[in-house]
Amino acid sequence: MKKSNSIALTLENEILNNMHITGSMLPSVNSLSKRFSVHRNTVNQAMKILAQKDLIQTKNGIGSIIKQRVRNINQEIEKNKTETYCIIADLHKNIYQATMLEIFQQYLFSQNAFSYIIYLDTIRNNFRFVINTLKEKNVTGVFISCGNIEKIALLLHMLKENDMAFTTITCFPGYEKHHCGFSEKGDNRTSEKQVEYLASLGHQKIGFIAGTHHDTAVYKRRLEGYLHAVERYAGISEAENLVAIGDFFKSEWIRQAFNLYYEKKITALICFDDTEALQAINIFPLRNILIPENLSIMGFGGYYNDTEIPITTLSVPYEYKSARYLSFMHSLLKGIEYKEEFPAQTNTIKEGVTCKKIISS
Repeated sequence: MKKSNSIALTLENEILNNMHITGSMLPSVNSLSKRFSVHRNTVNQAMKILAQKDLIQTKNGIGSIIKQRVRNINQEIEKNKTETYCIIADLHKNIYQATMLEIFQQYLFSQNAFSYIIYLDTIRNNFRFVINTLKEKNVTGVFISCGNIEKIALLLHMLKENDMAFTTITCFPGYEKHHCGFSEKGDNRTSEKQVEYLASLGHQKIGFIAGTHHDTAVYKRRLEGYLHAVERYAGISEAENLVAIGDFFKSEWIRQAFNLYYEKKITALICFDDTEALQAINIFPLRNILIPENLSIMGFGGYYNDTEIPITTLSVPYEYKSARYLSFMHSLLKGIEYKEEFPAQTNTIKEGVTCKKIISS
């Protein structure tokens, strides 16, 4: 058997056995070539085989995304379901969201409801496809999981324009402006805890950077917490000058990151998530800026164990998030008022190798 076929078969088995979550990214070609000790071209051939089997979708400059697998559910079971829901989600590489979507589907199934997941792809502008699918499936309710306010507003507008009324239209983690879903009140505290941790290591010049998420409500809340905490813990009143945003998939993000280091003289950098933290870890050494000797890096997301570098990161335990969201969904499905039943502060610092203590001279 050719090496490419062997690699494809191994990855296919991993995908079918849920070792790679729907909507998440496969490891990079470089990582896979190291894992299987083969040339990049061999891995690319394996990727083509997986794509032909409709298991992955490869996007230039991004990577290979695990596609949703059609569940092997008997049609009679589907007919017996009393309600049908559609979960509309962002098409991006957030492994956390991918995990939550699978949990939601399992929960809906346990509640005698059937569900579909449709991914929003703004590049291909598939909003019309989403609307047509909702009509065909005759869904009872819609859950919108989207990190972009403009996308949510456009989708809600199109639903209204097409006279599509549902029992439930909501989104999670929630955006107050649309009066749907619930607010992640802990977002402010997440960035506060990051700053508090870095300040305890002696850092005062602490920067904050965000890429493609800078237009989301989550970003605004984390930024608010950061600005409050930097003045409180690090004694910096002009913290706005240490904040940078830029398109993560373009050179703007990299330029902004270097500007924080060279111009603003930061000693630590808080990244919006672990993906951005990994980017920072990779680019700074290219200019002989060592991590963490010259610059401490901190992420958010708690999935650094999937990487070769243990990032110092802020983690929200899956079991807590799952319980919280499922309680929220249950209240919507049953038509009862949702009440916050879980402690707001469950975030924990995961120690990695990307932060160091500053020794005062």
